[in-house]
Amino acid sequence: MQPFIATIMLNEKKDSWCIKVCDPNRDKSFTCKDLDEFEKSVQDLSAHYPDVINELVWKSDPNLPPVMLDQVRFAMLEFEKKYHDLIGK
Repeated sequence: MQPFIATIMLNEKKDSWCIKVCDPNRDKSFTCKDLDEFEKSVQDLSAHYPDVINELVWKSDPNLPPVMLDQVRFAMLEFEKKYHDLIGK
């Protein structure tokens, strides 16, 4: 099975970032405006498989301004903290 692919890119208005998550095995994708949508989309895509999806390939669009990539990185750190707090790690 090929891993899911997540690409950080500019949204259609080009005023913020979004994440396009793709399941290349089923040629299915979602464009997510925030990490909550991203989480739900990954869950929806992975629901079609019996095993846990434990690999996700990250990419970024070369046209994405560095400041927006940093915004995603900081948001991911906060997102990760939330899960660490939930599972007690």
